[in-house]
Amino acid sequence: MATRISRETFAAIESDWLDILDAIADGQTIGDVCESKPYSRSAVYAFRRESPQQTRDAFHDAMKESAQADMDELRRTISNAGLDPRHARNKINGLMWLIEKKDPDKYGQRVRADFNVKTLDLNKIIADANARLEAHEALTIEGVATAVPELAALM
Repeated sequence: MATRISRETFAAIESDWLDILDAIADGQTIGDVCESKPYSRSAVYAFRRESPQQTRDAFHDAMKESAQADMDELRRTISNAGLDPRHARNKINGLMWLIEKKDPDKYGQRVRADFNVKTLDLNKIIADANARLEAHEALTIEGVATAVPELAALM
């Protein structure tokens, strides 16, 4: 369900927009950013939805940049020997998933498909096959006509 926001809320978010983008790029969630603000997370999403494409692109870019902050957290988690192994494994898997979703171009699973398509001229192949078939049929008919003289008169 799309949330509509008031003009006042729209203006407040618009005035804070660059700070919101910086916080997101630094790895904060929208919920974390909105805790100290007079508007909600859903209002920020509504602002983004109702804004021009340039604003939506800036949000997307900030989310991609936040993947780097998550990479930093992933490195800290991996190097922290004091963590419970199960907790560390879950945190690492969650961070890897988030990082891949935030910036799939840089951190996503890479699938490389290399297609080398060659054209093939079937006309020559078909003509050669027809010539072999005709030669085989001619030999068979001649062989039968030689073996059975009565059939030679019919041909």
